[in-house]
Amino acid sequence: SLADDVSPAVKGVGWTGLYDAQVRHMPRMDRAEEFRMARRYEFLKVRVRDALLRAGYARNVAGDLATRSVRSLPKPTGKPAPGSRAFLERAVDELEQLRNLYVEGALYLVHGPVRRYRGLGVDEADLVQEGNASLFQAIEGFDWRRDVRFKTYAVYWIQQAILKTLYNSSRTVRVPIWVQKLHRKIRRLQEANQTADGQLPDPLEIAQQLETTADRVEDILAVR
Repeated sequence: SLADDVSPAVKGVGWTGLYDAQVRHMPRMDRAEEFRMARRYEFLKVRVRDALLRAGYARNVAGDLATRSVRSLPKPTGKPAPGSRAFLERAVDELEQLRNLYVEGALYLVHGPVRRYRGLGVDEADLVQEGNASLFQAIEGFDWRRDVRFKTYAVYWIQQAILKTLYNSSRTVRVPIWVQKLHRKIRRLQEANQTADGQLPDPLEIAQQLETTADRVEDILAVR
């Protein structure tokens, strides 16, 4: 992946800074490009399924195998047609190349959710990796026939992946999800109401906005 190509901390610039700089220089898909990419990806998946059938794979498993690399495929149960292996390799390679371009065109979508949820106990680089990985799920589940942009669909998957990572990995001692959500909400309110000199609002101000008590706000903030 792109993240694997970025070396850590060079001349004081952190991993995420270098990574963000690379992503900013990548072309972003607009609505028309999202539509073309999704249709092309669906077409190539059908081509790979056809290639799998020619290579001796059963019809009931060809769909599940269509997104796997040639090296990870099990042995076919049927007799391959002449030249089918080479045809399959070309089809899979073309699909993988397109999928990589698809993901790279959507990497910028990960930045917003990562910025929103950083500082909650999980390293930012880990959140980026989870968000990037979720793009592959978004690509597989996206239906270009619906009146929904891929951008909207992908952001949902990114947020779900990041939240799952936070809930499962941010604490050695598990804290209830509702407490973690309330903690995030309080932190956002603190940042939104921070004064010019960096002074945070007191718990009572936050409590009034959340329609709860100052004691409860203090208890939630004490959770680490």
